[in-house]
Amino acid sequence: MIFTIILCCMVGQYFAATTMNPTTKHHAHHHTGTHPTHAHRTRPTVEHWVSDSFVFRYDPNTHLMLASQHQKCFIYTMNGQESTEVHTPHGLHELEKSIITIIDAYIYDTSRTFITMSQDAVMAASKTFAHLCNKNGTTTFKLN
Repeated sequence: MIFTIILCCMVGQYFAATTMNPTTKHHAHHHTGTHPTHAHRTRPTVEHWVSDSFVFRYDPNTHLMLASQHQKCFIYTMNGQESTEVHTPHGLHELEKSIITIIDAYIYDTSRTFITMSQDAVMAASKTFAHLCNKNGTTTFKLN
């Protein structure tokens, strides 16, 4: 009889050991519902800053207009009508656009060349412009 009791205890321990949870913990993640899929994203095109600037000065004594950009000065001689219209915002802007168009034409048309002015010639034309364009490395051009 003792043999039967021991045998029953051993069989009971055997079944108890196989149905117990393991000692390591494992967390199962169960998700319900639908989730958005993640498409591969391409990087957007990166735009770079683009800037350009001219500084314009009008000399009322000589009726000259100066356009300066970086280390370049451009001197434009105005006609009578432009000398009058430069005193209105619209006339000033139209003159500035015309000067930029002339500069662009010289830059993009390789058959045209700028006329370089010496510092003495700039001084004779306008002392104010000579002061503004008398910087190290600055070149002054005559547009007309």
